[in-house]
Amino acid sequence: MAITINRTTSLDGAILPEYMPGLLYMNENQAHKFVITCTRGGSAVTLTGGITGRFMRADGQTILLSGSISSGKANLTLPQSCYIVPGRFTMAIFNVVGNAVTTIYALTGNVARTQTDTLVDPGNTVPTIDNLLAEIDAMRQATADANAAATKAVRYDTTQSLTDANKTTARGNIDAAGLAQVVRHDASQNLTETQKNTARGTMLRRI
Repeated sequence: MAITINRTTSLDGAILPEYMPGLLYMNENQAHKFVITCTRGGSAVTLTGGITGRFMRADGQTILLSGSISSGKANLTLPQSCYIVPGRFTMAIFNVVGNAVTTIYALTGNVARTQTDTLVDPGNTVPTIDNLLAEIDAMRQATADANAAATKAVRYDTTQSLTDANKTTARGNIDAAGLAQVVRHDASQNLTETQKNTARGTMLRRI
């Protein structure tokens, strides 16, 4: 149930912002409903048109607000995005009639902090956002490694299912590629022919 804040604003002069230091708290949602009555010359004014607003948070982001008119009064309820960031805020409510936009209420205050970066519930500690992101990255890497291992296993199983003719062809291809690698290595290591044959045999046994 929202807290209803009734205010009366005189349209006979400048609209001065009201200051409410302990009005809002983090994690609230639609917790405050503003009902604004406007007067002129001491008499109530029946508002027409539409009601909009702006809520500038402590992080510099501006939230667009939308209200309504009921019984000639402005009604506006704050959405959840207004309660997310702790710190100083500034809010203004406007009456829009055609191209005319008139401020009918202004407010400054603070969104009080009700949590830190680390949350604790009975028996459990919820880590910081940075730690959560690190854990997500680790899980993604583990998934990628598992997928790679599964793909490698499928490829190995496919090789095991080859016919003798295909195995012979694969053995020849690996022999040629392996020998080329050995020969390239031989240029710098001066391998003997015996070492080359040993390397060739090692690669052939992989099939």
